Amino acid sequence: MAVPCRRCSKEVLRPERCVVLDGKPCAACTEDIELENEIKELENMIEKIHMKRRALRTVMNTNHDFVHKFPPEIASQIFFQCAPSSTSLEMMSPLMFGGVCQGWRRLAWATPELWSTLVIGFGSTKSKDYSYLPQLVAEWLERSVSLPLTLTVVAEQPSFPGDDLYHELTTILNKHSARWFDVHFGIPGPHLHRLCGSSQESMVRRLALVPPTRSFQNRTPGVFPAFSMKHKPSPTTLTLATFRLTCIDILWNNLTGVVMRDMGVDECIEVIRRVPLLEHLELLWTKSSSDIFPIPDARLSCSQLRLLGLSDIKRETWIEQFLDSVRFPSLESWVYDECALPLENIMEFIENSTFCLKTFTIIGDVHEHVHAVLRPLSSLEVLDVRFRFPSVRPITNLEGNELLELLCSPDESQSFLPRLHSLIFSSTFPFPWRFLSRIFACRRSLRVKITYNNSRSYHHMTTELADELSELVDEGFDLTVIEDGRVVIPR
Repeated sequence: MAVPCRRCSKEVLRPERCVVLDGKPCAACTEDIELENEIKELENMIEKIHMKRRALRTVMNTNHDFVHKFPPEIASQIFFQCAPSSTSLEMMSPLMFGGVCQGWRRLAWATPELWSTLVIGFGSTKSKDYSYLPQLVAEWLERSVSLPLTLTVVAEQPSFPGDDLYHELTTILNKHSARWFDVHFGIPGPHLHRLCGSSQESMVRRLALVPPTRSFQNRTPGVFPAFSMKHKPSPTTLTLATFRLTCIDILWNNLTGVVMRDMGVDECIEVIRRVPLLEHLELLWTKSSSDIFPIPDARLSCSQLRLLGLSDIKRETWIEQFLDSVRFPSLESWVYDECALPLENIMEFIENSTFCLKTFTIIGDVHEHVHAVLRPLSSLEVLDVRFRFPSVRPITNLEGNELLELLCSPDESQSFLPRLHSLIFSSTFPFPWRFLSRIFACRRSLRVKITYNNSRSYHHMTTELADELSELVDEGFDLTVIEDGRVVIPR
């Protein structure tokens, strides 16, 4: 049998009791016992030195660390200001303060503001061990004392990390449900019902229910997860994705902002009916009617709505159904992003509306008729256009682009968008730089901002062009050019 050498093991390699010399240990064993005792004494001495050194380092930190020189309430604020805005168990978190020294650890542990935000994310790496998580989350939330909580729990895989862990985590979270304030739950649908909270009154104000995308790919037809707390929450902002509206048990009267993703057009209309104070509505990937709620024959009036966002609605009939069923007399800001409805229908909706739109963001391949859509919007103050101009090379003149022609025409400057004060061009496109001097000649007070990606643009800014644009800035025109996230004009 192989015996490990001294380098591999600290076990004594001699018999437990040597009785070679008339019942007494041999000379070698006697010397080895003496050496072992010396080693133990030295190890005890080293441990005492380490303890003394740790105490000295605490004193050193107190003498040299500026944090210890402040009163605890100020030092706590320094920690709070230095903490990352998104606090995650996996990334930088208040735990990093505790790893510096005992003084920092005590101070961080006693600063509840550091522990009032928590992000728990489950990636797709199934080999990762999360057994430590429940205890850590419990301690984390206890340190937040009585502060309102911002919680995010998201998972990429519907079957990972497992039922037992979800059960433990939701049990811990439910104990603190009276302090849920801003919560984002992205856990698999079958576990959503576990987030039932407690019987204490709910203070939830921002609620997001966005399940993992893959959790609905193979779900049982007709089976939808439900969210219902023991004390019904009354949020002011709500984000829903994929869930059925009938499965969400909340109070709707206090809502002012709603984001709905991948939900039926009838459910989108039903939200307008349920939420009398709605001011902000965003619809993304709206799909065909779920046939749960009736499509109204008469238009529903949403009198408080100020901002409307329509994004990636791929079927013309779905968006047409929605716009034909509602009216927004107080609408001020509208985002129209890559939707299927032709601009002619948008024009009809605008003409039949009484709102005074102030901000309009339009995204997509819509350059041909966009000027006709904008013409009746005399109240418009901010225009953000993100589309590719018709030429694959830089435009040197404005022929064929009615929008630019109208913006640069002295005759139209008083009738076409007369209140416009901010013009924004974004995304990647062969931008017609030469038109800027003409537009400023007609609209001297206009603020123009251009953002583009140089690596994907058809036209790179030359030194000559940069000089020309800088001259416009020197003349007092309000021009900003951002290239790859960096401001290049003004220099």
